[in-house]
Amino acid sequence: MLTMRNLSAAAALAMAAAAGCNADVVENTDPASVLEAWSNGHVVLPAEVSWHAPAGVLTERSEIEAMLQTLQAHIVPPIEKHHRVARARLGNGAFVFAAEDFGAAGLQLLYFPGDQRRAAVPVVSTYAATWNEKDAVARAAALATCFASTGHYRDPQVEATNAAALNAIITSFRLQPGLPDLTLEGLPERLGDNFIAFGWTVGEIHGVDVTLVGSDGNLANVVGFFSAR
Repeated sequence: MLTMRNLSAAAALAMAAAAGCNADVVENTDPASVLEAWSNGHVVLPAEVSWHAPAGVLTERSEIEAMLQTLQAHIVPPIEKHHRVARARLGNGAFVFAAEDFGAAGLQLLYFPGDQRRAAVPVVSTYAATWNEKDAVARAAALATCFASTGHYRDPQVEATNAAALNAIITSFRLQPGLPDLTLEGLPERLGDNFIAFGWTVGEIHGVDVTLVGSDGNLANVVGFFSAR
């Protein structure tokens, strides 16, 4: 497993300096471009950026650059990207998710180490069950208990900007003949109080969703990534 999850900012800076790593200072605000540059050995960050990890939140650019430099060798290509969000897999279930305005201004980098704070989360279980509900009316009622009415949903194929639009997307999804139910894969992983990641499967399709939890406890922003096994 990765051992960087509790690495302090000071330790990361020292390691980066010892390795002779230098970060680029060119401004960049596109999440996919940031992660792709990082995968090629270049850390290119905008002025307004935050790093969220189990060890805490960083907002100092130099400290975030150092964190990325210490993790760069673990990147498993390719970078997954769609709708101005991106994910870099690091192996063993760990990954870094990048998005703009995902609960805060600027670019957010969320580091999920894959082995911490895993526990059942009722709102995630309820949300996952809505993808298996065949009745649109019943599904709308269930979504109202777990997904914000003005919530945002994105995956590589579709996008919805409210609960009604998401309900329509799920209706189309359920119309596929012979479609297996969506099953949660393992337990969700929490990052601070506002972010949750969870894996799921639908037949041969494996996916990971990254979610922002709103002040009411419902999911306010959901981003999905998936691929065939």
